[in-house]
Amino acid sequence: MMEWNAIILAGGRAARLGGIDKCAIEIGGRRLLDAALAATAGASSRVIVGPERRWVRDVPRVLEEPRYGGTQVAVDAGLRALADTPEQLTAVVAADQPRVDDALAELRKEVRPQAPVDGWVAMDYGGNRHPLLAIYRTESLRRALATERAEAGRLGRQMHGLLPRLAIRPVQLLGYLCADIDTPIELVEHGVDPGRVLPKEALRQAW
Repeated sequence: MMEWNAIILAGGRAARLGGIDKCAIEIGGRRLLDAALAATAGASSRVIVGPERRWVRDVPRVLEEPRYGGTQVAVDAGLRALADTPEQLTAVVAADQPRVDDALAELRKEVRPQAPVDGWVAMDYGGNRHPLLAIYRTESLRRALATERAEAGRLGRQMHGLLPRLAIRPVQLLGYLCADIDTPIELVEHGVDPGRVLPKEALRQAW
């Protein structure tokens, strides 16, 4: 695989988790955002799209506009922040995936820069594609976002909506590598007691 950039999406509302900063949740002894940082440590350039975290140093940060405008908007903000870098590939990862370092390592093994595709997207054994665990051709991703904005008048909220504009090669990964943390039940599945990290109102709504 040639040199690559990385965009780390770390700015969601975490509405189903009571609005906490889920990037700070510790699973297996490390914060979720730290897992994404470990996964992208080999990138030539990288950027976090999300608010400032005091424990993160030496990684540039931007905010999407409008704030909470969706993952397409966030990826677009990341690409703009990396506009001066020449790398032809860009990894996009969400900072709520506990095993993202292992997952991205497996995904990178499947990248063939000469293949006639626009990106390599993780897919679990249920056939679900995970566009926030993916490696895209940088220019293909820029073109797809520009076309989406031109034809729809704005960027969509979900990266899934952008995939039809790209020639994607799914890369099958084990389900646990694709797992993310969106709900209290998923916290439990990863060994975290929701009562320790969630506000009481979120716990009442969850159960």
